[in-house]
Amino acid sequence: AAPFVNKGEMRNTGIDLQVIYTKNFNSDLSFDATLVMTTYQNEIVRITDNATFFPGNFNSRIGTFSRNQVGRSMGEFFGYNVLGLFQNAGEVTGAPTQAGAEPGFFRFENVDGSNNVIDPNDRTFIGNPNPDFTFGLNLAVRYKNFDVTTFLNGSVGNEIFNYNKWWLDFWPSFQNQKSSRLLNESWTPTRTNTDVPKASNKSNFSTNTQATSYYVEDGSFLRLRNLQIGYRLPPAAISKIGLRTARVYLQGLNLFTITRYSGNDPDVNSGNDTSFGVDFGNYPVVKTYTLGVNIGF
Repeated sequence: AAPFVNKGEMRNTGIDLQVIYTKNFNSDLSFDATLVMTTYQNEIVRITDNATFFPGNFNSRIGTFSRNQVGRSMGEFFGYNVLGLFQNAGEVTGAPTQAGAEPGFFRFENVDGSNNVIDPNDRTFIGNPNPDFTFGLNLAVRYKNFDVTTFLNGSVGNEIFNYNKWWLDFWPSFQNQKSSRLLNESWTPTRTNTDVPKASNKSNFSTNTQATSYYVEDGSFLRLRNLQIGYRLPPAAISKIGLRTARVYLQGLNLFTITRYSGNDPDVNSGNDTSFGVDFGNYPVVKTYTLGVNIGF
């Protein structure tokens, strides 16, 4: 077998930033903060002498939905851009020819403009899983025997390909379980102000057989990873029972996440270097509460 060789070139530029602030107000009160932030720009400079791109994620149900192309970033999502839903038969007739088109189904953008037909040449880049920046923030406050520490982290500007929608928002994909969006928000002749296609048993080019921007969502989020409140017992009180130090604390993990992403968890880590940012059913993090004691003899 032929050996694996490096036949491409990629450029990454960015900044890793750490800011630390410490303040002792007096012997009883202190404050510490550490901010870590990363921002980068990724660009594929060259692949081979005979190619300008190679595909990333592929699924037998909707085909290839990411592409790695010279001049673009790794793992960008690729497919048909949805302009909206066809509202009536007149819109279908007046639009470029699109297989399976009818009121309530997706209306795709005629990207290439070379003909009046929606075909594979009209696919385009529809999202980028690379974030504008990621960050983490540690905060700590100490007042006399009390202390509060917390850690928040997040990502801004990345997009997620929510493949779960294929299963939940289209009736012919998987008929045993559907989303509340399909039930309550799908297109009907009297409910046209929606982006959810009509509930139909048809599976074709204009519904659920193509990679489209319908699956792409903003993946930005802010999550409170850790919050801990502690109290150190006075040495005079614990020395009588043979302890040098004792601290009781209450800790909460993953207490909240602020995001506009509709899936279970925006912190998607599935895929590999060339195809990532895809939610195939990412299991959500679990809230955890802990009551504990640290002791020293």
